[in-house]
Amino acid sequence: MPLSTTQQKTMASAIQDYDFPMVAYDFVSDNVLNDFVNYQELERFIQSQLTSDVLSEVRDGLSNVLYWGYATSKGRQSHRVELFRSSVTETQLRSFMAHLSSREVNLQAVKQCKLPQLSNISFVSKVLMFLDPERFVTLDLQLRKLKQAETENLFRGLKDQRTSLRITKVNENFYRQWCETCRYMAESYFVDIGARAVDVERGIFSLVRRGEIDFVAGCLASA
Repeated sequence: MPLSTTQQKTMASAIQDYDFPMVAYDFVSDNVLNDFVNYQELERFIQSQLTSDVLSEVRDGLSNVLYWGYATSKGRQSHRVELFRSSVTETQLRSFMAHLSSREVNLQAVKQCKLPQLSNISFVSKVLMFLDPERFVTLDLQLRKLKQAETENLFRGLKDQRTSLRITKVNENFYRQWCETCRYMAESYFVDIGARAVDVERGIFSLVRRGEIDFVAGCLASA
């Protein structure tokens, strides 16, 4: 059963109203960057760092994935970023760069690089999302709430621990399905507002944060 008109309107509104901070950091000038025009500009900025041939820029790009991801957790934001920057090695960064240039990028590929602070699905999926927001989406811990929805939905298949989402074969298959679901919804229902897979995920994330668990579960069941 396709999404109803009401479901489509509510989802479209949530996509357009997504308000997670558009923020990154300039580690060269030591300044916060918060004047991005839109999310596409932020994505391009971090993507250009992640795909750079310059080791220090790749380090900055991965640092910015953490900086953005912890944007609403100020106490943890600087701590996590500094832990990453002080402990990541040249070998780990070069391994990440090699994976981008030589093979299909996925959760397991990034995990194999053994990047500090970037080992579980929540943040590895953020790396993938910034590399290709048309294709990859974020799988945030908050979305686990959908497992408790009354309506049967794909999140029932997510295997998690109390504080993390581990990269396992089961969860990697789930993440692939999650990305495909968001892409399908974007292409089927939200082309008119220019939504991509990542925008659908962001709309769903916003609705889950507002406590609209059963509504989202119903949308996922219909999709």
